[in-house]
Amino acid sequence: HYGKDQLDQAIKYFAKVVDEDPIPDALKQNTLFSLAQLSLGQGDYAQTLTYLDRWQAVVGDDSAQKADVLRAQALYQKGDYQQALAPIQRAIAAAEKSGEAGDENWYVLQRAIHYELGQTAEVAAILEKMVKHFNKPEYWVQLAGVYGQLGQDQQQLAMLEAAYQQGFLTKGQDLQMLVQSYFFGGIPYKAGKVMEQAIAEGKLDADLRNLKLLAQSWIAARETDRAVAALEQAAALSDDGELDAQRAQVLLNAERYEPAIAAA
Repeated sequence: HYGKDQLDQAIKYFAKVVDEDPIPDALKQNTLFSLAQLSLGQGDYAQTLTYLDRWQAVVGDDSAQKADVLRAQALYQKGDYQQALAPIQRAIAAAEKSGEAGDENWYVLQRAIHYELGQTAEVAAILEKMVKHFNKPEYWVQLAGVYGQLGQDQQQLAMLEAAYQQGFLTKGQDLQMLVQSYFFGGIPYKAGKVMEQAIAEGKLDADLRNLKLLAQSWIAARETDRAVAALEQAAALSDDGELDAQRAQVLLNAERYEPAIAAA
């Protein structure tokens, strides 16, 4: 039945196996764990936990790690997030105690549980481990975003800068987050360079919002020619004269009176 993907029937006959008495402990252990896994796959989370309890009674605590992961998955799917936290923490702690990282999906699950519980600082802590152990681009970006939520702007900028240098920031929204971090972090020249390149490569649209931020970055960086060009582009998309007025002020400050008059 299992080979034919008839899981309901497979569960039925696996259950008959463990009801036999007596049967070897090894057979009972393996069958009960299979029943827990199959029940999880079928979305029967309460039954999953029942089979895990029966399995644990047979094996004791020596092989608890894989059961902890399964238990955490079942509790998470049930929406019992607080109860799901302890078993996945135990599984990861046991792996790290042996000097190894646990399975990547374990960390993904713990991060999801903390997120559902609204524990933003704990989400950051688990993402820090995920960056260290697995070094995937999305984990760098996610951690930067969480630092932003926590108001840790310097840490956010550091993560984004490091991710950018590694070539991990390829999406427009990620590059925009870096530009904003540079700008509000007092590094407008880098904000302008990244925005300019992203627009040139088509990763960010040359729309009014982005061109205004580009112009503001060049103004703050005292890059007059670049600021004037960006303001002129942005003004062409605007339905009022504010950006032309801003361009006139920039030109006036640079003592370029004729173009300042024209802009005004």
